[in-house]
Amino acid sequence: LKLGEASHIEWRLKPQVECFYRNGGGKLRNQVFRIKILQNFLAASSSGIAFVAARRRLLESGKEGPLSWLGTKLNGIGLWGPVLTTITSAIGTNIAVSKLEQLASEWRDAANNIERKVLIMTSKGWQPGTPEWESFVLGCEKIIASTTQSWSKAIEKEDKDIVISKNESSRASMKSM
Repeated sequence: LKLGEASHIEWRLKPQVECFYRNGGGKLRNQVFRIKILQNFLAASSSGIAFVAARRRLLESGKEGPLSWLGTKLNGIGLWGPVLTTITSAIGTNIAVSKLEQLASEWRDAANNIERKVLIMTSKGWQPGTPEWESFVLGCEKIIASTTQSWSKAIEKEDKDIVISKNESSRASMKSM
């Protein structure tokens, strides 16, 4: 199937850029924003709860002084569980968010590169069947293929990590029996 200039741009490139890269990238950026808000809320909440609980324990113990926080910390180590849990989840969330941000950035770059190629092609008047047209089409397809390969490798790696994690969990539970 050979597409002419208008049909190639309208049927192949425009939907790829507008529907997939721009729309998908926007959705990813919205997800990142919501995740960051939730992460900050949870971090502030759990830190506040741990602080209030530690302060309450300090007041109940009757120890107030410059180093009293140390005794409270050692006596109430369980109070710091929420803080440690929040720190751990914040690190994991930041890793996940950075992956989403990277993917959104790749999609934005791919959309910009394809749009730039279309502008060059239309400004120079390249026609289907010419070497320039063939180079244009191959260049756009190369951008699409490399972007697709990039996110499919990321998904493949995550799937392998999940399988490895499940296998390690299964081994650990078998050992404990």
